[in-house]
Amino acid sequence: MKKNNKKGFTLIELVIVATIMVMIMGAILNWIRPMNRFYQRTQALADTNDIGSQLMDYVDDELRYATNVVVLQGYQGVPRLTNQMLTDSNGNAQPYGKFTNALILDNSAIRGSRFSGYVADSTVSRRKGARGCIISALITNDGIDTENMRCLGSEPLYNDYGCNFEASMKILENASCCVTVNMTLSRSRRVGANYVFDQPGYDQTRDFELVNVNLNDDDGMKASFFSSTGEGQAIDYNTFSRAADPGTNPQATESKMYLDDTFTYILYTKNPPTTEQVKISLYEELDSANPLEVITVNAGSPIPSNIIDSWTARGQSSAQSNYQFDSATGKWKIKKFSGIKARSGNKDIEEFRESGVYAPTEFYILTTWEEKQEADHTLTFYDRFDNAKNDWGDPPSFPMVKVPIWDDNRVVSNVSPGVCDGNDEYTFVGWILENKYPPAPGVYPDPNDPSGSKAAGWFVNGEEYYGDATYLAVYEKKPTVTLHFVAADDSQLSSDFIVSDVLVRIDEDYHTSDLMAQSIWNDYKDAFNNALNEGLTFKEWAFVNDDGSESKVSDVNINNLTADGIYTIKAYAQDNSHPGMFEVTLYTGNELSSYFAVQVQSLDGSDITYSIVEENDGGTNVIQPEVSDQGIRINGKDWNHGGVEVFHPNSTIRIYSKQSFKLCVGGGEVGNFSTDATVYYDFHDWQEYVTIG
Repeated sequence: MKKNNKKGFTLIELVIVATIMVMIMGAILNWIRPMNRFYQRTQALADTNDIGSQLMDYVDDELRYATNVVVLQGYQGVPRLTNQMLTDSNGNAQPYGKFTNALILDNSAIRGSRFSGYVADSTVSRRKGARGCIISALITNDGIDTENMRCLGSEPLYNDYGCNFEASMKILENASCCVTVNMTLSRSRRVGANYVFDQPGYDQTRDFELVNVNLNDDDGMKASFFSSTGEGQAIDYNTFSRAADPGTNPQATESKMYLDDTFTYILYTKNPPTTEQVKISLYEELDSANPLEVITVNAGSPIPSNIIDSWTARGQSSAQSNYQFDSATGKWKIKKFSGIKARSGNKDIEEFRESGVYAPTEFYILTTWEEKQEADHTLTFYDRFDNAKNDWGDPPSFPMVKVPIWDDNRVVSNVSPGVCDGNDEYTFVGWILENKYPPAPGVYPDPNDPSGSKAAGWFVNGEEYYGDATYLAVYEKKPTVTLHFVAADDSQLSSDFIVSDVLVRIDEDYHTSDLMAQSIWNDYKDAFNNALNEGLTFKEWAFVNDDGSESKVSDVNINNLTADGIYTIKAYAQDNSHPGMFEVTLYTGNELSSYFAVQVQSLDGSDITYSIVEENDGGTNVIQPEVSDQGIRINGKDWNHGGVEVFHPNSTIRIYSKQSFKLCVGGGEVGNFSTDATVYYDFHDWQEYVTIG
């Protein structure tokens, strides 16, 4: 029988080979799995780096060129802003600028759960419960707009990572101010039915330089850092008050954003604001209705130092220099200057030398009353004249002021000079001890020797005093002369011309112009007119000099007169045939042609009443008083058209008028007249002399 021998594997051999292959594949897989995990970790890290870098870039875009940056680290709730400015608990704007944007670092809520229109489980990150987000929000006049806030960048950018953000502020080595942001992104792992975000991913800190703030710090662009953790200035919730929930975003309300949760806020103005003007006012008191002074400054700028210094000096001048006795309380009181304060918030104006002013601000002068018991000693001052300038006689007996002295403060300052008289006839010399009054003539206190003056009995401000004393005011009568008024010609009087003599100062501070400005000239002129015969009127005053000659009163230098002298003033009269009119006298020379015309015209085109008299032949009345609106009409001819040659050389022509007028002679304009005047015409030139009185 023949045996078959076919080639092939037995079943046992195949099993053995399969087993070996399984073992080899298992070894290969064990070698590949770590490599795959490494790749996954590397890929995840790259993803988080990309996300972190993009978020950092978004933050940089927001903050790099921002102006007026404030970081509130660890703030509970939502800060209150009014008109885009941080506001204290009293509603007063804080001096940190206006803000247009806010970045809110939120580490506690599920991402997106604070946003209006939030739908849970709508994204992977929401289903996993991923937390942490940089919220971007606009700031309006009503505050942070929580109704329309969104994730910086976009919510998908954060993927399904858990996020944690921190922000602070620091100064770099180059003295630049920057905002520092730390960002951590974590991957999740599943623990039971939940996800835990504890797988390390992106973890980086970056400094964002505030370019505009560093370049424009002097222009009111500021950066400030406040913290509840002790890193920066402490957050004061009275200064940075919490906003009330407006109820416009149910998600913000439901997530207790306005109540319990804590955030880090970065408030900033993304673009430089337009320049605005704000008013700064100073009031005398807190309740004053009208300001003492109002200025305008650019919003965000400090108050100029010269204004602060000026207002401070004004406030200091409002204080009292000496204690005054209050009979109602039996105590000595003095009003002291305590500063210039803002009506709202009571901030001192000194705080605004560096800090900008962003809203209209009203300041007032704060004064306080300081009281003391009975003084150890008292200086009493008696004046000759009271505050109404009534004369109490000599020696002085009006109790002007009492100045207290205490053993711990014996310096007496700022005692005012005496009141002086109402007629300004006396000069205040000083205060002298009662037992030294009156001082010898010509004895005065020496301002260059205060100690010597005090030793001589004079009171000196700024010196120390050790006991009770009484001082009397010393006055010196100013040099004067007496003016005696008489009529130049008694035969022209129908009754006596009697007026009081006038005492006139002749010291260096009083001049002839001051004398001429007194009302006596009109009063005495009226008295003289009342005493004159009918047909006469006052013409002028004449001053009788020491040699008997006469001058116009306005030409006399009263400072050259002899003290205590008596000088006569004469009143001269003139014809009053044209009552109620002023007189212009025209003298003509002999170079005129044989005839010439005189024309009178009103200045405003209205009717004018006038009269012209030629006196070369003893007083020919050329034109009786009449009314004309075109000028003088003689013999039926209109002087405005050619004129009439009716006057002669070497004439004296008197023109009387009730209204101001324009005078023309021979077709040439002389000038306008509204009061008595004398004019000389020599054909080539005019010379005008206006009389006094």
